[in-house]
Amino acid sequence: GAHQLLNHNDDDDETGRHSSSPFFPIVVVDEAAQTTEPALICALASAKAEQIVLVGDTQQLPPTVASGTHSLRSGLGLSPMARLEQMHDSNHKKNNDNNNDEEDEVGQQRTLRVQYRMCPALLEHPSRYFYNGLVRCAATANDDESSIIPPPRGFPWPAPEIPLAFVHVGNDLEITHDFGGKSNAIEAE
Repeated sequence: GAHQLLNHNDDDDETGRHSSSPFFPIVVVDEAAQTTEPALICALASAKAEQIVLVGDTQQLPPTVASGTHSLRSGLGLSPMARLEQMHDSNHKKNNDNNNDEEDEVGQQRTLRVQYRMCPALLEHPSRYFYNGLVRCAATANDDESSIIPPPRGFPWPAPEIPLAFVHVGNDLEITHDFGGKSNAIEAE
């Protein structure tokens, strides 16, 4: 797929780009909060992009870095999207502290505020604890009380009106490894 698009010969056109290599003026990276900087740089260099749009959620999964070296994991473990978000927040704070209305040099940042995937009762926890209460559910035709599904039978559900329960399921047998992973041998069996 992608390698076929990016294969090219050595003939340059008048812009200095390879004539048989496509030029992508804008690159959109989905799940950008999970990418590493080297992976992003390779993609941008191959595409010869002038602009990039990063789409993702830095409150969810970070990049996966499989290395035994802690410094490498911690350095690459911060995605370019998270780094830009930190820079944006820092610039925004600096501009506010100086009563400065200048345009942000880092770029524009937009946060999803309406989601369509879960009911309000499920959204309440992540919205409050990860997104400062900013995310809400879109209005749907099923928002009336008659659409509430009863909890599963055979389990003492903590709050039947809420379709979410945190349940302690074991003896905390997870082992944290030096290389950054976790495992639970009994659960794996």
